[in-house]
Amino acid sequence: MMDNVGKETENEVATQEEAVNTPSDSLDNGTEKEVSSGTAPDNSSDNAPEKVTYTPEQQKHINALIAAKVEERNQEREARRLAEQEAEKLRSQLPQAQRPVVPDFPDSLDPNFDAKVEEWKKAQAEAAKYDAEAAQTDARKAEEKKQRQNEQLQNIEKVISTYDKRAKNLGIDPSELTVAGEVMKQAGVNPQLVWHLLNDEKGPALTMHLVKNPIVREEVLSMDPVSAGIYLETKVKPKLAGSNTTTNAPDPAESLNGAGTSASGGLDDIGWEAV
Repeated sequence: MMDNVGKETENEVATQEEAVNTPSDSLDNGTEKEVSSGTAPDNSSDNAPEKVTYTPEQQKHINALIAAKVEERNQEREARRLAEQEAEKLRSQLPQAQRPVVPDFPDSLDPNFDAKVEEWKKAQAEAAKYDAEAAQTDARKAEEKKQRQNEQLQNIEKVISTYDKRAKNLGIDPSELTVAGEVMKQAGVNPQLVWHLLNDEKGPALTMHLVKNPIVREEVLSMDPVSAGIYLETKVKPKLAGSNTTTNAPDPAESLNGAGTSASGGLDDIGWEAV
């Protein structure tokens, strides 16, 4: 009899345990059904690049910083221009040395012939001295101008060399970037915008993006340099992050001649006097 009681007790316990476990099992089964039925979140887009977005306040702050930087550069350029203009104005106001007038050789019958000959000799010597000093001044000015041009050229070559290295690091083919430079040049790109592209760490990628997206390019080229720089920094540049290729758009037309010694192509000979 004790055996029967033990068996009944074991059966009751098993029945209770089954009753307790049934809701949990049912919940687990329901969850499995939901997952298998496709209600689980789709992770297929996990590898897609994250889109950079800013709040209006952040965007306003970024725009202000970029505008301030561009404005500072423009002010420095304008200050140099005004200083040179003022210096030229002051030089023009200084009494200008005039070449001594050399009189005609006196008439031998003139009663003051000897004195006038001495005056003539003195005028000749002063005129020769003036000519020599003027020649030295012209040579010095020519040398200073040449030195300024050489310094400017060296600076430009350094910028272009850095631009080419950035293109290589970004995985951009030099020949394609050369063609892109010619496209930008023929599109009438502002020299200040060229300078921005050549100095920007993503400059080559920005150039390729503009060339391969004509609508964006025309929009940027229609802006003033400050607005264009802000647009590139806040709207275009974030799209290039983490990617060696800037776009899947078709390549630019091959009818444009892109021969050149550097990947910058036509970007290296655009009106640098305006920069």
